[in-house]
Amino acid sequence: MSSRIGLSPEQVARAFPFHVAIAANGRIVQVGASMARVSPQALGSLFSDQFTTRKPTTLGSYDALLACVDAILEIVCRHVDLTLSGQVMQVDGDRLLLLLSPRITAVEQMSALGLSLSDFAHQDILAEFLMLVRTKDLALADSEQLSFSLFQQRQALHDTNQQLASEIAERQRIEFALAERENVYRSVLNGLREAVVQTDADGRCRYLNPAWFDISGYEVQEALGTMFLDGIHPDDRDRNLEVFAPMLAGEVDSCRHDVRYLRRDGGFVWVDLYARQMKDAEGHSIGMVGTLNDVTERHEHEDRLMKANAALSRASRLKDEFLSSMSHELRTPLNNILGIVESLSEHIYGALEPRQAKALALVEASGRHLLDLINDILDLSKIEAGKMTLDIMPTSVAQLCSAALALVRNAAHQKQLQVTQTISPEATTLLVDQRGMKQVLVNLLSNAVKFTPTGGTVRLDVSVDAKAGTMSFAVIDSGIGIAEADQGRLFQPFTQVDSSLSRQYNGTGLGLALVRRMVELHEGGRVTLQSESGKGSCFTVTLPWTPTTPKAVVEKAAESSGAICSIPIARTSQRRLLVADDTETNVLVLRQYLEAKGYEVLTASDGLQAVASATEHHPDLIIMDVQMPELDGLSAIRRLRAQPDTATIPIFAFTALAMSGDRERCLDAGANDYFSKPVKLSALATAIRSQLDGTAAPVETP
Repeated sequence: MSSRIGLSPEQVARAFPFHVAIAANGRIVQVGASMARVSPQALGSLFSDQFTTRKPTTLGSYDALLACVDAILEIVCRHVDLTLSGQVMQVDGDRLLLLLSPRITAVEQMSALGLSLSDFAHQDILAEFLMLVRTKDLALADSEQLSFSLFQQRQALHDTNQQLASEIAERQRIEFALAERENVYRSVLNGLREAVVQTDADGRCRYLNPAWFDISGYEVQEALGTMFLDGIHPDDRDRNLEVFAPMLAGEVDSCRHDVRYLRRDGGFVWVDLYARQMKDAEGHSIGMVGTLNDVTERHEHEDRLMKANAALSRASRLKDEFLSSMSHELRTPLNNILGIVESLSEHIYGALEPRQAKALALVEASGRHLLDLINDILDLSKIEAGKMTLDIMPTSVAQLCSAALALVRNAAHQKQLQVTQTISPEATTLLVDQRGMKQVLVNLLSNAVKFTPTGGTVRLDVSVDAKAGTMSFAVIDSGIGIAEADQGRLFQPFTQVDSSLSRQYNGTGLGLALVRRMVELHEGGRVTLQSESGKGSCFTVTLPWTPTTPKAVVEKAAESSGAICSIPIARTSQRRLLVADDTETNVLVLRQYLEAKGYEVLTASDGLQAVASATEHHPDLIIMDVQMPELDGLSAIRRLRAQPDTATIPIFAFTALAMSGDRERCLDAGANDYFSKPVKLSALATAIRSQLDGTAAPVETP
């Protein structure tokens, strides 16, 4: 190659980085470095596949190019937007060398091709080459060729002008489109209800949409250049900085929270503030863009809800206080009535005539009915308020059923009803709240006895479904039944099927409501009813059940179940008791009954007297009322437990308080046991005897 043009391959490469060498088979066998960068697939390809000739247009094959040796030609890359012009030369016999230069008319075009100034020919080598060509006949062009070259340059200038005009038109089109798009975006921003803000790196407002006036009361032009964060309510600024901190530290892209923003009129609005940090190409913060949405109405609604909830909580607390107070006011006189009746029945005040005994039995029955009503109301209130807690424990099914049946057997006997029970052999124990489940069965059995005519039947069936893991208690009677239209109202509080003035059956309508709620407190528990008018009823309680229960658990459940038994109360040796109660009638009834049982009884009318008397006389046991003047019973118990000489004296909390948590508060204060008024005096005497004989739980000092 160098023998024909006087340049080495290296000099050719430096002088013409866009040169192309073509073999006789029409394939490209060598390209300059810059040509390789622009068209990397050219080397080894057919010339006609990579380039098309523009002047002259007939070139394409090797022979056609050979015929144009020493001529000027113009070619276009097929795969790249690039036009090149140059001269065809023959070298090394059968090779053609195209010494080409690109026609670059704009810096943008050079950048688009990935080229730089270093990719073009070095002028000193090119000048040396031209001098060599001029010294040879091959490089000089005649006047026609010079004219043709001038024509080409004029044509190239024309093409360049056309291209520039096209680029100018395209730029104008783009600018117009950008202006149109900007108008659309501005229209959207101007129509938003949310305020849009853009700040610089210092936090000064650079852009605000018209909704800014609705938020702040300031015109946009007034607010531009002001510090955005100065509008945050002073009480919210620390919290706002805490929320913004992760975004400013680059840990998150954006942040959002509710904050108060100051208004021009001195007030403020609650806004939902969303902010996103803006960064430059190097990742440096250049400001923030955000939105402010007025959520004042929502916050006012939330405030109203909070006040309403506070009012509901207060109403609930007042209701609890009212129920507690009414419980105390009802139980205290009822305790006196039942205590006196029991004392009379046990001949504490002397023997009774049969008519007197019968009258006392009626008084006691009425008192017990009133007590049941009070307990039902309190239990329903606890359940409705979500304050009823279950004491789940293994319970003997047989003992549970026997205890429930024992409480209705007398009423059933009076109506000559046949009462039976059937318990499946697998139904040994059940994890339930023993007291609650006993109350459920008693309520259902009591209803069955009440609504079954004389001579009818009442049956309690207990069965298990091992596959479903459930145990069912079915109370079946042959009573009056319930019409299907009335069954939906049965489990509503204070609702009875027959609520007319001439109704035949008495009741408050609380029993079945308590049954359903107590059963449903046991997870998975349910109550169902099958009944037809005139054909009896079947109430079924279904509870979760685990088939296998260890024998030890069965025995423990049997021991702890509430079986009904009669314990004779013998007179004790002279032991000293202290009764502390501010109600004179209560003190009188307890004192007379306990003295009749052989105890020495001391009395106190308030907590201070109780502490003083216990410290001086060291009684064997103290019966302490809770609500007393000067010093309440719980405080008195704590003082006695704090004194070494009275710390171990057994203390019974004896109170009309029967609300949720009352028993726990008494035991936490240091009481050994808790009795809710009214209490059967015989049961109290039994508890006293057990405590003094050492068979009760040991005293625990808090």
